[in-house]
Amino acid sequence: MACVKAKLDPLGYTPTSYDQTDMRLTARRVDNSIQRADPQYRRNVDRIEIQAAPAADGKTSLTITGRSYAEYETHRGPTEQEERASANARETAQALVNACGRS
Repeated sequence: MACVKAKLDPLGYTPTSYDQTDMRLTARRVDNSIQRADPQYRRNVDRIEIQAAPAADGKTSLTITGRSYAEYETHRGPTEQEERASANARETAQALVNACGRS
């Protein structure tokens, strides 16, 4: 988990939650480069979810999932809709697996 934490900042992700008991970490990266014609659309947010657990061989096994959300400004406030994971989210998840362990 320490390896993943160290790699997130250079990849542009900010940790949003960390559960030391269950060894879970989530991080996000705001992507303002995507534009849409919808006037309620604000931006895309990429999230990385990391779960560490002991493996049968005694090493730590990492499960890393990349997700993407479109953020809209509605009359109720900011609303997120999950979309297909962006290329950046998938590449980041793979880079973390390659650098810190297996998935």
